[in-house]
Amino acid sequence: MASYDWKRGFNRIFIVLTVVWVLWCAYLPIYHRNQFVDGFSAAYLHDEGECQTSECRETAANNRLRLFDENTFGKWYAMEWWLVLFLAVGMPPLVYWSIRGLTALLRWIGRGFKT
Repeated sequence: MASYDWKRGFNRIFIVLTVVWVLWCAYLPIYHRNQFVDGFSAAYLHDEGECQTSECRETAANNRLRLFDENTFGKWYAMEWWLVLFLAVGMPPLVYWSIRGLTALLRWIGRGFKT
């Protein structure tokens, strides 16, 4: 019967999952911004289609520009940089050491609380 190095295998899997997690954290804000732009553009086209006067169209255009400027990608990162940094960099070590600690605790219990 072959002997497995579970610790080494866990570390390798965790490194791969950490890389995937960091890439996902980098992609997620871009995805949400694109979803906002798509929804906002559809709402703007609906509002513009209902306007009959040039004043109404101008107000709809100004509202669109104002809301779009308030929700730009750079402003979101400027406000939420700490959250992105924590999720991308802080969560993997937290998860890693939680799993390792839980594993050590369960092994200790399985051995009957003997060191």
